[in-house]
Amino acid sequence: MLNTPPPPKFSRDILLGLGLTLLLHLIQLPLAFLSGGVSFVLIGFSQGLYIVPAIVVAGVKQRPGMMIGLMIGAALTFLLNAATCMGLLYAFTPKH
Repeated sequence: MLNTPPPPKFSRDILLGLGLTLLLHLIQLPLAFLSGGVSFVLIGFSQGLYIVPAIVVAGVKQRPGMMIGLMIGAALTFLLNAATCMGLLYAFTPKH
């Protein structure tokens, strides 16, 4: 018999995926510097440049929990971005 490592736990992989999403968001800092701050405004688009390949790599490595964690992190980023944009629009819209 071969000593094979136990399969990674699904819930731990989800948390690792969320953590990886947060670490990958640090890519926004040099990307914002190179784009003059435009990547912060278009975070939904620029996020796809690094989240989609990370999801594909997690799928190829047969880590469904990590894929789900990455997708949850991307969705949370999208929702926070949308809420922030709506809050700014509401705050700076002239009232009659």
